[in-house]
Amino acid sequence: MAHRVPVVFYYISYTLLIVSFVSTIPGIYGLIYGDYDIATLFTTYGLLIALLSRIMMVKLEPSGRLRLEDAMIIAALSWILIPLLSAIPAYMSLGIPFPDAWFEATSGFTTTGLTIFSGSIDPAFNTYIPDVESLPHAILLWRSILQWIGGIGILVVISAFIIGGTLPSHLLAFAEARYERILPSMRRSMQVFVEIYLVLTLVSTILFWLSGMPLFDSVNHAMTGLATGGFSVKNKSFAAYNSVPIEIAAILVMSFGAANFADHYRILRGRLNAIKESMELRAYLTVIGISSLLVIIVLVENKWLIDEATRKTVFQVVSAVSGTGFQTMDLSRAPEDSKFILSIIMLIGGSVLSTTGGFKLYRLLVLTSIVKWSTREVEKVHGIVVVRKIGRNTVSCEDCLKAIAVIGAYFATWIISSIIAAVLDPNAPFIDVVFETASALGNVGLSTGVLSASSPLSLKLLYIVLMTLGRLEILTYMAVLVALREKRVFKK
Repeated sequence: MAHRVPVVFYYISYTLLIVSFVSTIPGIYGLIYGDYDIATLFTTYGLLIALLSRIMMVKLEPSGRLRLEDAMIIAALSWILIPLLSAIPAYMSLGIPFPDAWFEATSGFTTTGLTIFSGSIDPAFNTYIPDVESLPHAILLWRSILQWIGGIGILVVISAFIIGGTLPSHLLAFAEARYERILPSMRRSMQVFVEIYLVLTLVSTILFWLSGMPLFDSVNHAMTGLATGGFSVKNKSFAAYNSVPIEIAAILVMSFGAANFADHYRILRGRLNAIKESMELRAYLTVIGISSLLVIIVLVENKWLIDEATRKTVFQVVSAVSGTGFQTMDLSRAPEDSKFILSIIMLIGGSVLSTTGGFKLYRLLVLTSIVKWSTREVEKVHGIVVVRKIGRNTVSCEDCLKAIAVIGAYFATWIISSIIAAVLDPNAPFIDVVFETASALGNVGLSTGVLSASSPLSLKLLYIVLMTLGRLEILTYMAVLVALREKRVFKK
């Protein structure tokens, strides 16, 4: 065991540089903006974490090679440890309880978007938690950077740009649920992913700014929208703007983040037919179309005007299936049937190799295709050869089993966690608890108001667990537990 520990914690030391980055950048901005106390604390903390990272690199440099079990535990530990450490400067500078700062950092890194900054009292600590618009600009930027980095993926950043080519990037990509390659080299694929991400961040910022949004708001919403994170600089999210051009810009940005970055790469290289060829894009539009139609029918039956119902529904459906969490309406007042429809599509998510959460559209396509393939298997006696393909990708039996396992894990976790959450917060309507739980597990962030600063501490901790599980599609943590039980982790 002793010989394997340095291998894991050596690579963990590199992930600490992410903590340094997300602390130092808001600190520097705070100096420019005039938030000197916050700037000093964040910058000092970021530099100390960078120093700690360097010491660990020197002291723990391993002699052994990285294995898949090691990569999985690095991913699992990173997505727990990094939010914990990133929460410390916010906790110290704002004077809020540490669990609340930890919740916000976890929601940020996992690109969930649920927030405790609701302008209410935390009953466990009898402490007032400010609302979003009362936060210093440096803290608002901190929240947005958390989501922007989380959208890329902690290990993707580390493997693509911080560690040299000696790192087996395919192992970390697999552990962080990044399976598809843009290019034959996994490390180069990660670099291209980040390069496209940077270009789209700039494009998204310009879109918001041209639509009439202030520059600071545009930068923050570009980061959180493309990351499909959903943190906003407004208490009422996009409802605060009440602007059709801004909502259209947001729909485009959310869709950028939910799309497969391999498709983005092909489009940027001039292959515009990639739009037509993308099975996931067609599935994305189909889910939006069917879900929007169902929700509009529900709203109209509840006396909504057709134009208002259409405008609100399309935005919220795109926000839900893309896993973003921007809002233009008070969902606590929405009909129960519409909440349930949104709950289901929040668990689906967008494309593979995107920034979105959920079990992904590709797996939904695999699941629906299994029925077709199974039916054709019966007809094989008539000379029919069954070709299992989704778009350009051949689907193996292992892929089918994994799709079933991931989707099953999401729904089982959702059902069990909803029951637990209802017990922890018995005053909340059950459909709202079901909705909020799907939002946390799917890393979405749409809220009916169940989760706030005034929520029970036990509920916040439950949702921290769900957000963390959802970010690595649940199975990575299950695999780590199995490896630990079988004593395959840290072995020589």
